Amino acid sequence: MRLVLLVVLLLAGCGTPLTSFTPPPLDYSGRLPLRLAVSDVRIDRQQRPAGIATAAEYQLPVSLAEATEALLRQRLQPAGGKAKLVAVIEQATVSEQALPTTGGVRGYFTKEADQRLTGTLKVRVDRLDYSGNVESSVSTTATRTASLEEGQPYADRQRKGHELVLALVDDIDKGLEEQIRGEMGDLVQ
Repeated sequence: MRLVLLVVLLLAGCGTPLTSFTPPPLDYSGRLPLRLAVSDVRIDRQQRPAGIATAAEYQLPVSLAEATEALLRQRLQPAGGKAKLVAVIEQATVSEQALPTTGGVRGYFTKEADQRLTGTLKVRVDRLDYSGNVESSVSTTATRTASLEEGQPYADRQRKGHELVLALVDDIDKGLEEQIRGEMGDLVQ
């Protein structure tokens, strides 16, 4: 009898295996490149010290910085010229904040958001002359949030984080294109 009870308790403790969300490959080829009258486009990341990433960033299937770099490589295309362009990912962070939830019996039967993801992405594009001096700059920042529900499976939380990353990259794409066309319009071919 004790053995049967032990087996039942052990089996009851076995949950479903933890599954992860596998996103499709990043592909921005459907967006027309910005062909720019520059000899080179360089993409830099302002690095944080190692080990400073937030817990939320470690859970993302694709980091915000990686997705942004992929977009910039696809969109900013050199088409020949004397100037150079440097795109700098100044900030690419996703943080997680615990939200207050309803407690007690009522809270047991209520599903509500228990975490909030906040993403911030800031990108600057510098136009350099032939000597490497900054002639002009444009910059744009995007911030978005997403809520995660109590009891939401890990893969769904990852999917929600990935959707946040893609939305931030879209915001930056629109903002940079507008600013480059406005402030550096003479480079756009």
